[in-house]
Amino acid sequence: MPIDQISRELTAEKMLYGGFAMARTEDLGIVFVDGLIAGETGRCVPVGKQGGIPYFETEEVLTKSEFRREAPCVHYGICGGCSWLHIAYEEQIRAKESIFADAMKRIGKISIYPKPELFTAEEFGYRCRAQFKVDLVSENVGFFKAKSNDVESITQCPLLTEKLNEILADHESVRDAAINSKRGMMLIDTGNGVASDPVMAGVTKHDGVINVGEFRFKVEGDSFFQSNRFLTEAMANWCCDRLCGNRLLDLFGGVGLFSLFHGKRFKETVLVELSVAMADKAKEGFRDNGFTTGTALGMSSESFFHSAKAREFDTVIVDPPRTGLSKEVRKGVIDLQPQMILYISCNPTTMARDLGVWVTKGYRIERTALFDLYPNTWHMEAGVLLVRE
Repeated sequence: MPIDQISRELTAEKMLYGGFAMARTEDLGIVFVDGLIAGETGRCVPVGKQGGIPYFETEEVLTKSEFRREAPCVHYGICGGCSWLHIAYEEQIRAKESIFADAMKRIGKISIYPKPELFTAEEFGYRCRAQFKVDLVSENVGFFKAKSNDVESITQCPLLTEKLNEILADHESVRDAAINSKRGMMLIDTGNGVASDPVMAGVTKHDGVINVGEFRFKVEGDSFFQSNRFLTEAMANWCCDRLCGNRLLDLFGGVGLFSLFHGKRFKETVLVELSVAMADKAKEGFRDNGFTTGTALGMSSESFFHSAKAREFDTVIVDPPRTGLSKEVRKGVIDLQPQMILYISCNPTTMARDLGVWVTKGYRIERTALFDLYPNTWHMEAGVLLVRE
């Protein structure tokens, strides 16, 4: 048998973005390993490569970490959701701090910045938005199994709100409502009821209103909105005491969460959002909240920088998808020469790449933050405030 197919003992050095750990070998160099916590040793088997790096899965944990716990869910290890449910919560936070610092140093080449402010809350019952998968052949209702499109039958999830769990438990009603929907059922618990697509007669409604701080957001079942009901306001409000001026640009602005929280300190706010439907929702939210100085544009950020509207802005907020910013958008922001840039990101690796460019262009990092919006998973949200020197 080739040496690269033989199982071996590996010791995990640190956790990485993506949920797996890093280990070192004499013959293969650095390898990735799934199923180990930093500091643990396990018997691992190679299963392929990821980004050209050998990837192993753990067959048996030989030396267990003090932070390994019994996962409080019978579906753990089968369901593809809670990848870190077996790790004590305090260790999850330490791992995410380490992942952020590693990305800043290794990818962004940034070594000097303030220690991240940490925002955490309840590790269970936080998720107010979900998508229930429905398999009409097996009649299973729940979520996809790990690394599969097969549906695991689930009646309760520790991450969901009580209302969403009540609906999830009624498999028959969910199947009946979703029988003509290829994507299953999408739901948002607004705190005053549940909006869903498709609607469950007598149980959910087509739309509803979510209150975040002093602002109201109208949402439909399939609307995109932040999932953590405990930390959305803290993230939206971060740096509100610092940002002010004449004109604010909110790129990848979605339904206007950051525009509403920060825009009241500016004379004019321009929101740019690729999805026309979401931009329309932002306009509606501006009207509903009496925000008269905000404008929402349904276009890509790249298109915006080619338009006549790309003129002077004091502050730019960016909240891009996991791929981060394109070179064109990074350059477009620099060309505006804003005094401040607020970067919110769900991917510390692409964020560090973008920040590294701006730091070489005369910006310094004034504040950083980590928002644990997705406890018991490796997903994380980070914020960085840059100031032009």
